[in-house]
Amino acid sequence: MSGRGGLTILVPGTQQSLQQCQATVKDTRMTILEILTSHLTLMDQVKALDTDTRAWRTAIDDRLRMTKGQIMLAAFWRQVALVTEGWM
Repeated sequence: MSGRGGLTILVPGTQQSLQQCQATVKDTRMTILEILTSHLTLMDQVKALDTDTRAWRTAIDDRLRMTKGQIMLAAFWRQVALVTEGWM
């Protein structure tokens, strides 16, 4: 409380209560900072995994395309062999 002469008079226990409140606010800020830091780290990991996943999918798609092409080519040559055998 503020007196007439500008003096501050603290009610017993108010200063201790104020210090506890400030400590709680500081702890809360630190907890929030830790949560945000963890969240940002997790987001970076998700982005890295997404990039790796896309690269893996591209590699698999390329392999499958190549395999399909090889299968089609083999089937074509098999047909050619069957047709040419029939001519002989």
